[in-house]
Amino acid sequence: TNSIVAAQALNDKEIDLAITSGGFNDGRLKHFSLGSSNYLIVYDPVARGSAAAFTLEEFVSRDHILVSYSGLTGITDDVLAEHGLRRRVLASTTHFSALPFLLRGSEAIATIPAHAALALSEAGAFAVSEPPLRFPRYAFGVSWRFDTARKPEIMQVRDLLLEAIGASGMSEDTASPVRGKSTT
Repeated sequence: TNSIVAAQALNDKEIDLAITSGGFNDGRLKHFSLGSSNYLIVYDPVARGSAAAFTLEEFVSRDHILVSYSGLTGITDDVLAEHGLRRRVLASTTHFSALPFLLRGSEAIATIPAHAALALSEAGAFAVSEPPLRFPRYAFGVSWRFDTARKPEIMQVRDLLLEAIGASGMSEDTASPVRGKSTT
């Protein structure tokens, strides 16, 4: 979830554990890094009509669905700006769960964390491809309050969560398709 919202919820004792990307800059919270991942383009392969890798020209010319906490800008905008480029945002959402409804039957694309893109692809209706530009990797991990360490039942849940994530392979760098290939 969003690290700003998660940090507030942890500090307000609304939750005891949070899985987020990035860490916290808050001395009251502990964070255990689980790994890092990259970004992938997710799209409707039927609407696109091609499984070829996205060229930079196609990537920039496509309508984009923005997934962002603010709903205003995202990592794709930052990466494009470094190259003097801009994208056209067709729609914006604050959560990945809206993407199937926004992408299905559309020629629009979304550039999102690999775990979310791969989950959409595995659901069957969408394909993924690496972006034509290099995106920075992002870290993810589990966080909790210092005082939670005094609650053995919460620490046991944390340890089970860490074990489950490690067993799932999510603690390793998330795999992505080979550059120039798409996964459908």
